[in-house]
Amino acid sequence: MALERILDPLRLDRFLQERGILLVLKGHSFSLVEKASSRRFSHILTADNGRDIYPILRLSQLLITDYSSILSDYLHTGRPILFFPFDLLLYQGVQRELQFDYGSMAPGPKAYNQEELEGWIHRLLVQGEDPFREERERLYEKAFLYRDGGSGERLMGELFRRGFLKGGKSG
Repeated sequence: MALERILDPLRLDRFLQERGILLVLKGHSFSLVEKASSRRFSHILTADNGRDIYPILRLSQLLITDYSSILSDYLHTGRPILFFPFDLLLYQGVQRELQFDYGSMAPGPKAYNQEELEGWIHRLLVQGEDPFREERERLYEKAFLYRDGGSGERLMGELFRRGFLKGGKSG
């Protein structure tokens, strides 16, 4: 099912504008992303697919995703995640299997159409609700042994210790 059959980008842009919310789209090949990048919307922007999305994630207040593994990276922020798996059945049945059990690894509300998507955006960002916070925290603790921001340093130290890297600091 195509995303443009589910979402009206003009209506979504008005919804976002009325609430002072900026939506940054980064898609794989969604035509909505292509449509948004070819039109001027006031509150829907597109991120260049060649650019690193992680600086934007640090600044965002909400991640809207389908079943992308980016959710595991966003767990580090502690902020809400809204799932919009509009084509989940097609993805699972025709294209490929997920790397995880969707039910247990999607700690956030699920929206399947524009009304639900807008409703959850309003609840999470405007009203400040966060009904899945504890569920996200449990998944975060389960998924990440180290949650102190020092994993990169530990990895570099281990690579030096095992001789995969030479010179510099060995941690």
